[in-house]
Amino acid sequence: MSSTPPATEHDWLIPLVLENEWVRLEPLALSHVPDLALVTDEVEIWRWLPINAPKGVAEVRALVQSGIDD
Repeated sequence: MSSTPPATEHDWLIPLVLENEWVRLEPLALSHVPDLALVTDEVEIWRWLPINAPKGVAEVRALVQSGIDD
């Protein structure tokens, strides 16, 4: 099985949305902050993560921005 290499070395940086009838995967964006902030108190989400749950919208925004920057 062979694969075709990207046209340029940076093609993998092009943001894609992958979607079907069950799931939608899209790049993290600051527009996700309000919805993510609504679930920060769900303990199970943070149980196995190496960070503490953010407190409030400002901390969620900082966490999302850090992920985007990385």
